Amino acid sequence: MGDLFLAYEYHIASSQLIFAMLGMGVTLRPDAFMEVMRFPKGFALGLISVLLVSPTIAFAIAKFFDFEPGLATGLILVAAVPGGTMSNILTYFAKANVPLSIALTAVATTGCLVTTPLVLQFFAGNAIGGSIEMPGGRIALEIAFFLLLPLGLGMLIGRRFDARRDAIARVFIRISVAFIVLLIVGSSSAERI
Repeated sequence: MGDLFLAYEYHIASSQLIFAMLGMGVTLRPDAFMEVMRFPKGFALGLISVLLVSPTIAFAIAKFFDFEPGLATGLILVAAVPGGTMSNILTYFAKANVPLSIALTAVATTGCLVTTPLVLQFFAGNAIGGSIEMPGGRIALEIAFFLLLPLGLGMLIGRRFDARRDAIARVFIRISVAFIVLLIVGSSSAERI
């Protein structure tokens, strides 16, 4: 099963993101994002935490425990890239501020096109050597296709079926969670965990 999973891993992960964003979108109305912008302090704090604080903490941990360069670089890389859909799903289950979580995901993912190479160069430049480049065009296209388009489609579905928003959202979120389980099982069988 490991080889089969590796052949379809990208498609499984993409499908998981699409269903998660459809589910989140169904629960949202456009005015929810206006509410996020009316209180920018939480948004700014979240963005700073994701893009700067997390990589700095990862660097401190790597230094404190004297990780070998490859492990330290991996830890810093994971910390420098936004959490994405999992944070949105957990925010949804916690009945917390989903529009804030989605706005942070979208802006932080876009921002990491610039910040991730800078963070890696600053914190792990000696271990990596050379310059770090991100496939900006492809990432921007994937943000639009896997994040924004399903979110907008979900919002349209929610508007069309307003009385059944919660039930429809639950279906999409459950499908998304099933894809997460598939990712975990597949990664385990491919010995990637």
